[in-house]
Amino acid sequence: MSNPVRDAKWKAAIGSRVSVEGKGEGKLAYYGTTKASKGEKKCGVALDEANGKHDGMVNGQRYFKCTSGHGVLTSPDNITILTDSPSKPKSKGKGTGKKTPKKKAADSAKASAAASSALEEERKAEAEIEEAMKKMAALEEAANAEAEIEAARAAMARLEAATAQPPPPANTSAPPPIEKQDSAAELQLKAELEAMKQKLAAATATADAERAARERAEAAKLKEAEMEAMKIEQDRTRAPPASLPEASSDPALSNRLSEFERKLASVEAEKAKSDRESQAHLARVTAKVMQRILGGQAAVDQFEQKEELERSEADEARIKEQEARIASERRALEAEARANQALALVQQAEQTMKEVREGVQVNHMSNQSDEMQQLKEQLRLANVAKEEAETKARLAQEGKVVVDSVKMKWL
Repeated sequence: MSNPVRDAKWKAAIGSRVSVEGKGEGKLAYYGTTKASKGEKKCGVALDEANGKHDGMVNGQRYFKCTSGHGVLTSPDNITILTDSPSKPKSKGKGTGKKTPKKKAADSAKASAAASSALEEERKAEAEIEEAMKKMAALEEAANAEAEIEAARAAMARLEAATAQPPPPANTSAPPPIEKQDSAAELQLKAELEAMKQKLAAATATADAERAARERAEAAKLKEAEMEAMKIEQDRTRAPPASLPEASSDPALSNRLSEFERKLASVEAEKAKSDRESQAHLARVTAKVMQRILGGQAAVDQFEQKEELERSEADEARIKEQEARIASERRALEAEARANQALALVQQAEQTMKEVREGVQVNHMSNQSDEMQQLKEQLRLANVAKEEAETKARLAQEGKVVVDSVKMKWL
């Protein structure tokens, strides 16, 4: 069954950049059914690389156009939308080719109105188709139930006709106790027939009540889903025109769309389950009545034993399923514990490496400090040697001056 919200989402994403699982990235160029899809919607993507199979034509049918070997048709489940806004072609007009803000807003408003109108028409068509399918299913179910009830009524009519036939002429030689026994058996048969009629009427009333309750619940859920869809559509249409291309990339809106899809799927699953349970219940009640009419109490007991055996087998299957789920959860917990243990070991190894790096850094700094001390000591010794040399030079200069003065005196 098609999903109008999902269809609208993918149709709005045509022209957007997408990523195809196992194929690479490209541009979404088509969304719809194909000849071989049997009603299932497919996405056509023009890939950036030559990882495709065709140029958009498959079995003589053209779905989109792209370079040969770059086209691929696949399920939406294999595609991730990278940017929801379709790429816009550059303008080829005169001048700079840039549109004014007013023109951009007008174009966005027109595009939004056209998209909203198309989405609304498609949503109405999908709703009409879904409503027609529901009516057809309800008519088929009612026809099946009425056929079974008519068969039961026909069987009861045959029984009534059999009981209404006049008894054979009494044998004068037959003793009176036999006549009394025949009349007692006839009364018992009539009583059983009346009891069967009451049971059939009660079963029919119960089935009708369950069907009415189910229809009311489904109508309420569908109404709620429609209200949610209308609210989402209103949120989309209320966005300002200038920001329409970016509106679909809102994470909150995407989450709401996904939540709505999950709700629709849940409603459909609950409806299918309710239909199956109602049909099974009606079949069981009808079978019991038919067995009671045609085969008597022994057949009913046999049928109930078979039904009890089937319930026991179903319970056993459910227990096995629960045990398998518990075992799977236990294995998952054990795997998580092993992962946590491995993570702890990794963190411990990182801490050890960090401590080692810090120790190496401290040793390096200590070595640098020792070298600085040695350099300082060498500098001090050099300064002392320099001072001694300067002192010797000064003393030598002073001695030379004294000698020169003495020579001058003698001369």
